[in-house]
Amino acid sequence: MQSPDQNLQSDWGFSCLIETPAKNILFETGARGSILLDNMRKSSINPSIVDAVFISHRHWDHTGGISDFLKLNPTTVFIPYSCPEPPGAAKTIKDFLVKIFISANGSTTDASVGQRFGLSPYFIIVNPQTMEFEAVPNSGADGKRAAGMQAVVLAISKEVDLVLTGYCSPTAMKYLTDNGIEVITGVKGTVSAAVAQYSNQIHPTTIHSMVKPDGTGAVLIHAFKSTGKQFANLLPVFVGVILLMGLFNSFISKELLSSIFSGSTLLDTLWGAGFGSIFAGNPINSYVIGGELLVYGVSLFAVTAFIISWVTVGLVQLPAEIAALGKNFALVRNALSFITSIAIAILTVATYNLIVGCGQ
Repeated sequence: MQSPDQNLQSDWGFSCLIETPAKNILFETGARGSILLDNMRKSSINPSIVDAVFISHRHWDHTGGISDFLKLNPTTVFIPYSCPEPPGAAKTIKDFLVKIFISANGSTTDASVGQRFGLSPYFIIVNPQTMEFEAVPNSGADGKRAAGMQAVVLAISKEVDLVLTGYCSPTAMKYLTDNGIEVITGVKGTVSAAVAQYSNQIHPTTIHSMVKPDGTGAVLIHAFKSTGKQFANLLPVFVGVILLMGLFNSFISKELLSSIFSGSTLLDTLWGAGFGSIFAGNPINSYVIGGELLVYGVSLFAVTAFIISWVTVGLVQLPAEIAALGKNFALVRNALSFITSIAIAILTVATYNLIVGCGQ
């Protein structure tokens, strides 16, 4: 941010001192503590006059200077629920301006909580202090590809602090928690009841589920239900594999594959990694397609690169990855994964041929 005073250091970020007759409040702390403190010194502002620090959200360019400031003045810090507690504060006050993101089966707070995070018809974003809410239709509720990631991206873009849902996949939960969003699973009942239960000081670090079965019989019933749900989730995959094999045999000819995969180790591996990077989905599908490619005479180098890039590179899901992890990281990770898939494929097949050749 450009400083109006040429004597002050400019930097990316924001911080200002709010002076009132009663209190002096430091609002945000910029990106770097050294610049914050140096600019305060040049402005003849003694850090000791600050009565409280107020942080509006956890972005680095608003919180970067807080640790250095608290070393000089360990005052009270007001932070939102999603921010980690800064070391050195005399007192930390959290839970203000909390935004709760709830999967729901309807567009009001009377709707029941959705039991599948990525597949619920709606998401209700609630302020628990005022109970004001926003209902957002879930574009991924039809169960198409990357439905869970679409929900993750929406939660991150809305800058929510907490997610309440029935079930959230480990991958989606990791992306959410990595972005400072707490997740509570096992939530049942209506949206309003879930918010009320949270407001009654049920903290996500103290529980894993809001509903737990009691007694041996209930535990067994719960286990059978979980097993049934897992089988039901896998059933579409099995059906998809069968359909995929039929479609492959119907629309892909040996002549077409021969024109693409010429037999050159390097080019075949490059083509295989390229096709694997474009597609996305369950890894089982890549094994099926890879097996069919071998039947049609495609080299093992190309098939191996195809399978590796299928599970490590995701051009279809790149926008969601950029939103969740940042543009630079997503682009670098996908590029490196693509390059290494080629190297690993060549090394794997060469090693395999060496071992098989030595065994004959």
